Amino acid sequence: MGEVHWHGTQLVEVETRLAWAKRMTWKSRQPVGALRRKVYQKGRALGKQARQEVASRVERPPAFPKWDMLSRPVAAL
Repeated sequence: MGEVHWHGTQLVEVETRLAWAKRMTWKSRQPVGALRRKVYQKGRALGKQARQEVASRVERPPAFPKWDMLSRPVAAL
């Protein structure tokens, strides 16, 4: 991964990224997330049905479809 910057801060360390995420807001709401340290196998891909399930939860606004997306969470069981 190349260098990632946010307002001039290098987001290299996990702790730095988490600190920035905790301070972020959008429409006065903070994001919800979790750090996962799971290592995924390379070369694996989702099957067609799984891709369709993910795609059904993703919305891309017309103003910036290439850079912006909203992913709706899976409904709680």
